[in-house]
Amino acid sequence: MGKQEKIVSMFNDIAGTYDVANRILSMGIDKSWRNKACKKTFDLYGKKEISKIVDVACGTGDMILFWKKIANEENVKINEIVGVDPSVGMMEVGKKKLPDVEFIEAGAADMPLDSDSADIISISYGIRNVVARQEAFHEFARVLKKDGLVVISEFTKNKKEKLTDHLTDFYMNKILPTFSKLQKS
Repeated sequence: MGKQEKIVSMFNDIAGTYDVANRILSMGIDKSWRNKACKKTFDLYGKKEISKIVDVACGTGDMILFWKKIANEENVKINEIVGVDPSVGMMEVGKKKLPDVEFIEAGAADMPLDSDSADIISISYGIRNVVARQEAFHEFARVLKKDGLVVISEFTKNKKEKLTDHLTDFYMNKILPTFSKLQKS
């Protein structure tokens, strides 16, 4: 099994508990960051009607919920939101939360979407799990409309100066993989 397949397998294993664990272990900060990302994107894009948003590595649909919530608050009409993820388990959870959203099983580097079809492409806390990252960026460029926006939210490796830096590192490198192993047991 290749590295990308192992990552997908881990997320399939933890899909049912991912949302709760993520909120607890991130201390809810991910919600604030998603909120800010959506608001800033709508502000930069400057349109009150958006044809399509594609959320890559959509997982259980958390970012899609924020796109919808902030669009409603900002009086922005979104005609279509598509979630793309290679983990069927994660998307099954998302489909229950968002039955009106289309979910597509695919990786970031090979999306079965038309060229020049998306106004906005987002990937939240998922680019680190994309092995073929350069290919994914080329795919984003193919799918994105001219003057569209790509929104990448991600934890970064930095000097561990604060307690939250150490907690984030511990969560990403110890807790998530351990959850996956426990789910298999």
